[in-house]
Amino acid sequence: MKTVTKANVFFDRANEEKWLDRCGEQGLLLVGRRKFRYIFEETGSKWSYAVEWLDSSPLTEENAEYINQKELSGRYRYCCGRSCFAYFASESRAVHSERGVARTQKRYNAITVFWALLALFFIGLLIYNIVWAGKFDTMEYVIEDTSDIPEFLKSLLVGKNPARLFSYVLWPLAGIAACIAAGCGSAALHYRAAGKSFAKTGEFDK
Repeated sequence: MKTVTKANVFFDRANEEKWLDRCGEQGLLLVGRRKFRYIFEETGSKWSYAVEWLDSSPLTEENAEYINQKELSGRYRYCCGRSCFAYFASESRAVHSERGVARTQKRYNAITVFWALLALFFIGLLIYNIVWAGKFDTMEYVIEDTSDIPEFLKSLLVGKNPARLFSYVLWPLAGIAACIAAGCGSAALHYRAAGKSFAKTGEFDK
């Protein structure tokens, strides 16, 4: 079979699954993952994918047994593992197991809390620096030229308000942390909705 390699980057598994499903519509079966590269084989079938978080490596005894049980069902094919994720393909509509959804949602909940707290920390520090920037302006306090400052940094630092300079660093850090928290929160809500779908229909929507 012909091998096809595609490169992509994802920050949540829901979007990764949608992209894999589009590849599966083209008859591409995932057979491996290498960092940002996805390795496929061209087949005559269409595939649907499910990406599950396993809490640990797919190679552990417990997870190997779980993967084997899914394959024995005749519905799923284990494609590959990456870190603590397992990639499954199905020629019918691939859906998540109750166990897989619960573990994945728990993971994204924890990541969301971490990044949200980090964003709040940076925002708090930013507000603190903005207040002090105003005080330093009133005091006309600036960074003085000393021999401790490297020559290549003097034009950036000397004569500047230190609190305001630090604020310029905090703005992007707070923004990045907030964006990551929002993305992970969106993924957590996705898997929460999948769980509610199971309660109504007995199947997990992707």
